[in-house]
Amino acid sequence: MLHALAEHVLGPLFWHDISNAKKQDDRAAARLFSGAALKFHSENFSDQKGLSVYLFILGELVDAWQNRSIPHLDRIKMVLRARFFLMAWRSHIKAHPDHKLSTQFISRESYDIFLTLCDSLISLIIVYRQYFPTYPLLPWLHSTEVCEHLFGMLRQLKKDFNYTDVLNFERKLRAMMLGAFGNLSPDEQANQTSAGYHHTYFTADDLDMAELLRYPTEGEIAEASDRAYAEAEQLLTHLGINADVVLKDYVDPVFDAITAPSRTLSHRSRPPQNFAELLALYQPVPFKSSKDEEVFEACELALVSESLDQSLKM
Repeated sequence: MLHALAEHVLGPLFWHDISNAKKQDDRAAARLFSGAALKFHSENFSDQKGLSVYLFILGELVDAWQNRSIPHLDRIKMVLRARFFLMAWRSHIKAHPDHKLSTQFISRESYDIFLTLCDSLISLIIVYRQYFPTYPLLPWLHSTEVCEHLFGMLRQLKKDFNYTDVLNFERKLRAMMLGAFGNLSPDEQANQTSAGYHHTYFTADDLDMAELLRYPTEGEIAEASDRAYAEAEQLLTHLGINADVVLKDYVDPVFDAITAPSRTLSHRSRPPQNFAELLALYQPVPFKSSKDEEVFEACELALVSESLDQSLKM
């Protein structure tokens, strides 16, 4: 479906947005969930109603976090609509005799992330309303975007950096931010070293501070929830899914705990390639004497010193 959208000569997507797309290409994601892509798809691929609804729901979920001007009440309605839709979709696939969650549904990791995005935004709004009512909530800043930008700059200085390197590079990072990038716009500064990311946390052209300071009441949130469900129900009905029926049988998924990988060597494991990897094999092993432990700690300090010397040379 997306391939046809990208192949269309008048389409808003590029071929590299779909084929072998970079996982960190924020611009490709922005184009996919843009209003232009949704409009073009609904007009030119009217038989693919499911994809159009999916693009709308997920695009609204992202916009609820990134929009600079809409009221917080609208954000709540947008994320609740996405939550109701995703829950109903999953319940429908699970109950269908010919469908499997592993084939006809998104990955369990994506599902968990999307629900977390819905719940955490509502939680943020309630927390700000209760504890910080005089401060505006800027949800797009409650993310790892700033850290990703900083890490991109650090990787230019040293690809494999550690916490000590971050402290040592503090002055150089400040000089890079205030010196070499001084003539660039804030948005250009944010993306100069993004290494695939497209950072927008500096963008605030349409900032509406009055709306960002207005927090909804519990009654308004309840009304927004009812409207969100009604809209999700209409979208699901358009796709032939009865929201009331499938949500009645909805059960929260239980994911298996992720077990930590074993650190013991097997006959298929790659042998240690350097001294640091060799030391890592001995970390979970108890020492027979205090002397052995002292030798091990001395080796660790030697590795730290070597890494620090390399950083200082830079």
